[in-house]
Amino acid sequence: MTKEQQMFLSILKAAYEEGYKKDSNLENILNLIKTQMVKLESNNS
Repeated sequence: MTKEQQMFLSILKAAYEEGYKKDSNLENILNLIKTQMVKLESNNS
């Protein structure tokens, strides 16, 4: 697994756990993850 993939997975896991504590609605969790990914991409560019 590449470093990017590992980072992606850890963000996914963190966002899922964080979102799940606040809200078990899957759609909200996915939006949280999307937000995290956008932040990550803007940090990398």
